[in-house]
Amino acid sequence: MTNTEVGVRTMDRDPDLCSLLADDRSIPVTVATHDLQRSVLRQFLSIAGMFMRIFNLVCIMLLIGHWNGCLQFFVPMLLEYPSNSWVAINELQVNTPSESFIINKIMF
Repeated sequence: MTNTEVGVRTMDRDPDLCSLLADDRSIPVTVATHDLQRSVLRQFLSIAGMFMRIFNLVCIMLLIGHWNGCLQFFVPMLLEYPSNSWVAINELQVNTPSESFIINKIMF
């Protein structure tokens, strides 16, 4: 049984396939598409990097704001909640931490 009887096409029996693969005009197209893919990838990574820098900045701002709130609660706690502190005015010194969290979320 030969290759042609089975339906297998080989390069020596298919001159169109040989001429297509040997054509030098198709090489610059593949190089151009490869360069285009690289430039699109570079642009995407640039945009993604910019997004990550902005995201990190926002996260750091939230973290510093949280630490500021913790410090402003911690100082009156060290002073045993003076009557003119914001913690005593809002009666947060007797609440459980979860109640304090909920009250702070509603107020601010």
